[in-house]
Amino acid sequence: MATVNNPYGNGMYGFNPYAGFQYPSVTPAPSYQPQSLVVGWANSENDARNSYVEPGRSSYFMDKNLPAMYLKSVDQSGHVSDFKIYDLVERVQEQKPSAEMPEIKEYVASLVAQAMADAGWKTKKKEDK
Repeated sequence: MATVNNPYGNGMYGFNPYAGFQYPSVTPAPSYQPQSLVVGWANSENDARNSYVEPGRSSYFMDKNLPAMYLKSVDQSGHVSDFKIYDLVERVQEQKPSAEMPEIKEYVASLVAQAMADAGWKTKKKEDK
């Protein structure tokens, strides 16, 4: 048999539209790594316990109704490995009475009196009755 010079390729039936076609090389997209810690909202402790967390991840859930926060951790197999409850309590800073307070008040009062005197204002002193 003689070979035929076929511009469409040498297929069995003489025409092969895919002969010689090469798919373009595709570079794989960079894999997306989700954050290992996610913060969400929950209506209650049960809601936080029943919320879905991806395997191998941890999520914080802020309670919408109570001052509480829940931490749910899930291992690689998808089982809950840890569930913790944190109560959010306001931290109150104590204001310690300072020995310098009266001195500061007197200093500010003397500055005000001096500024008023420099401006030509007269001050009235309170008299005890």
